[in-house]
Amino acid sequence: MDIYKGAEFDISEDNKLHFKRGDTLKISQKKGSFVQFTLGDGRSYGTMPLQHLEYLLKKRELIEKSGEYSGEDTPEDEKSGVIGQL
Repeated sequence: MDIYKGAEFDISEDNKLHFKRGDTLKISQKKGSFVQFTLGDGRSYGTMPLQHLEYLLKKRELIEKSGEYSGEDTPEDEKSGVIGQL
């Protein structure tokens, strides 16, 4: 699975407390081995290691939403949208 800027994930019911009761998590940027994200309502944001995001996906605490990468507001070198491989 590719992790890319703009990717959205649903937060499982059991883990919403850990994410300030957010319903979704959206990747906003990658810096080194960290990803920055915003929570669904846009009121909260944070950073986590890419490895931890991969762990949350593997444990199904985050579930990838279907949808296409739009490529909006990205520099030319980020047009591919790929941040990391799982």
